[in-house]
Amino acid sequence: MVSRRTLILTTPVFFLAPRLAVAEVSPERMAERLIAEAVNAGRARMAPDLPPLAGEAVLDAIARERSAAMAAGAPFDHQDADGGYPAIQKMRTRYAQYGAMGENIAMDFEPSRNQFDPRYYATRMVDEWFKSEAHRENILSPAFTRCGTGVARSPGRTTVYATQVFWGPPVFRRSQRG
Repeated sequence: MVSRRTLILTTPVFFLAPRLAVAEVSPERMAERLIAEAVNAGRARMAPDLPPLAGEAVLDAIARERSAAMAAGAPFDHQDADGGYPAIQKMRTRYAQYGAMGENIAMDFEPSRNQFDPRYYATRMVDEWFKSEAHRENILSPAFTRCGTGVARSPGRTTVYATQVFWGPPVFRRSQRG
């Protein structure tokens, strides 16, 4: 025989479990996850001695802000109108003042596509990053150990921006005295 107390405790868990399983993830967040996974898969394939890039919530937020800013009209560039580097400035302010820092950005414009396909977009952007020497260098750099990924769509939803920011611990060199 099951006690009434046991039934009361298990009933809410039974009703809540299905709702937790169907929590929706936005297409942008899904694309971010797919980009991060594909970048690490490519890193493992092309530089098997390197560890995977660890995701960081603060770096994800910075990358999302960068993508959102470009989607809202900021220049599609690593530099802002004043010549500063917004991603680097944000990382120094909110993550770590020192260390190796980098950024990859991507933009895709497809007005004919009616719906945003996170899998298609992630595959396409990561493929383009690996084809580009400078972007590939960021992904494969042993200096970077952490990354954040952000995706945002323009207000008309025809242009999609992706940003991946990279960070690695500072390297301190001993001075040589003669």
